[in-house]
Amino acid sequence: MVANLDELPDPLWELYFQRYPVLRRATTKEFFIGRGCPYACTFCVNGTLRRLYGGGAVRLRSPARIVSELLRIKQSAGLAAVYFNDDTFTADRAWLQEFLGRYRLEVGLPFTCAGRASLLTGEVVEALARAGCRWVEMGVECGDERRRRELLGKDESDEALAAAARRIKAAGMFLKTSNMIGLPGETPADALTTLRFNQELGADAATCSLFQPFPGLPLTERALALGLYVPSPERPFGAFSFQTSLLELPEAQRFLNLRRLFSFGLGFPRLLPLLPLLLKLPVARFYEGVAILFFLWTYRRYHQADLALVLAKAWQARGLR
Repeated sequence: MVANLDELPDPLWELYFQRYPVLRRATTKEFFIGRGCPYACTFCVNGTLRRLYGGGAVRLRSPARIVSELLRIKQSAGLAAVYFNDDTFTADRAWLQEFLGRYRLEVGLPFTCAGRASLLTGEVVEALARAGCRWVEMGVECGDERRRRELLGKDESDEALAAAARRIKAAGMFLKTSNMIGLPGETPADALTTLRFNQELGADAATCSLFQPFPGLPLTERALALGLYVPSPERPFGAFSFQTSLLELPEAQRFLNLRRLFSFGLGFPRLLPLLPLLLKLPVARFYEGVAILFFLWTYRRYHQADLALVLAKAWQARGLR
C-alpha cells in the first residue's frame, strides 16, 4: 500500500474526456483528495478494507498536487465547479486549513464536499464557506439514533447532526444527506422516521439507498445470523444494486417504494402522512418515473450540470429506479 499518494502520477482525465465528450462538457467534475476513512461503520467497506490491507486510515494527497490537478483540468477541459467525492473531506483539520486557503486563492471555484457531523464545527463550516463551498454532504444514514449508533456503528447523535445542519444552513450553504433503509430488523414505519428526520434537519436534497450485504461487513454478518440473507449466485450484486435489496425483508415492496419516493417526500413534507398508504399501492412504474424526475432535478441543481450531462444521466437512471 502506497503511504504517500504524491508518489503516484496524477490521473490522466484527458483520456476519458477524449473518449466521452459528455464528460468533457460537464461543467462540474469529480475529484478525490485521498483514500480511506478513519471510521468503521458496520455497513461500509472502509473498515473491512483497513483490516484486510492495513496501513493508515486516511491517506491524503498534498494540497499543492490537488491544486495543480484542478488548474490543469480547468485550463484543458473547462471547469465551473468541483465535486470532491471523498467520504470524509474534513477528516484532517490541519490539512484542510492549508488546502482551503490555497484553493480559495488559486482555484476560486464553487465546490461540494462531504463531512461528518462531529467534524463540522463552526470553525470548519466557516472556512468551507469562505473557500467557496456551495453544498455539504452529511451522512444521516438512519433517523433512529439508537439504531444509528448500535446497529450501524455510527456514533453520531441526533443533536450533533442537527447542530451541524444548522451551521451549514446559517453559513449560506446547501445541505445534502445520505440515507439508508432496508436494514436488518427495520420496518417500513421505522424507515419513514429517517425521512421525517431529514425534514427536521432542513435538508435541501437527499439520497436514499437500500442496504447491500457486501461480504465481510459486520452488518452483513448480522443479516446472516437473522436469516435475512442467503448468498446466491442467482442474485448477484449488480451495477444498480443500491436500488434493490438482496435481503429477505418483510414488506420488501414498501421499502422499494419508499426509496423511490424519498426525495419526493422530502420536497413535499405535507404529504408525509399519506406515505404509509402510498407505499402500499401497486404502482411501482409510476413511482419509478417520479424518482427519475426528482433525481434529474436534484442532479442538475446539485452539480450545476448542463443539459447534455443531465440527459446522459437520464439515460443511465432509466434502470436505477
